Amino acid sequence: MDAQLAELAAEISRQEAYLRWGFWLTLVVLACVAIYAWHFLKGYADKIGDIKAQTDKLPEIQLQLAVATRTTEEIKAEIGQKDWRERERLTLYRTRLEELLGAVFDVNREAQRQGIAAHENEILTADVVPINRLQVITSLYFKQLRVDGLELAKAVILHHNHAFQLNTHRRILNLGPGPGVTPEVRAAFNAEHQAKFNEAMLTAQASFKEVLNRCGTLQNKAMEMIDQYVP
Repeated sequence: MDAQLAELAAEISRQEAYLRWGFWLTLVVLACVAIYAWHFLKGYADKIGDIKAQTDKLPEIQLQLAVATRTTEEIKAEIGQKDWRERERLTLYRTRLEELLGAVFDVNREAQRQGIAAHENEILTADVVPINRLQVITSLYFKQLRVDGLELAKAVILHHNHAFQLNTHRRILNLGPGPGVTPEVRAAFNAEHQAKFNEAMLTAQASFKEVLNRCGTLQNKAMEMIDQYVP
């Protein structure tokens, strides 16, 4: 009987020890779970706080984004406007340069016309539009060609004067000394004005060559500038 009681007591002790060990193990597990849960909840709370902070800043962020977007668009627009102005400037100057070359050609052609018309019986006239247009273009757009334009204008005026003198002597020769003069007077008259005509013709030819040279110089300088104004 005593042996059974002793065995029963030992069994009870073993059960109690097992229960105590399980209890402490459970406590440790619960503690680990609690610590993990605390860290999880703390991290979750931090995330929630960050999300809430970002959410609170959302209007400000949206405003900053709108400002940045508007600034970017303004910069792009300004760059585009600058490029457009530059293209327009190049196009304008190239057009004016082409007009300048056309004016040079017209001046050349007018000088040739005056040289031919000087031998006619009609009073010589001059078309000043080409040289005036050339002067305006060089003065407003190509100041580096202004001196060449002025020199050409001087040559054009001089050639017109010489061509006018040639035309005058041609018409005087054609009209003659008038009726009722002696052959001797007529011969002297013709000889005098023929000499003046020949001299005027040489002078007009020289001034015409000067116009051609000035036209060529201005034309060459203008052609060298074409590539600067390619849009």
